[in-house]
Amino acid sequence: MKQKDTQSINDLSEYLERIASRITLLESQSGDVVRKVDADSSSLNRMSDDFNSSLGEVKSSIKLLNSQLALVMSQITILVKEFKNLAKTDQFDRLKNKIDDWNPEGFVSRQELKKFLKD
Repeated sequence: MKQKDTQSINDLSEYLERIASRITLLESQSGDVVRKVDADSSSLNRMSDDFNSSLGEVKSSIKLLNSQLALVMSQITILVKEFKNLAKTDQFDRLKNKIDDWNPEGFVSRQELKKFLKD
């Protein structure tokens, strides 16, 4: 029986050694996994910071573009109002006809009038 107990103890000892080596291996592998997760987490944090920074720049650019667009729109509105106040084509045509009716080419200049009066 002593021999059987010794055998059982040896078997139990071998089993415990196998378990201990598996635990050591698992600890090593889990340490590797933890390091990889930490590295990935750090990388993701950097990427998130870069993205947030870029997003802030894009928002700033959009805000600037919106203000510039509003300025351009107001200037276009002013130009449209000014063009509406300009003489319309039919008004210009009427003025041209009146000038043609007056025949300004036939007007006498001051010099011609003085010459005519002296004669």
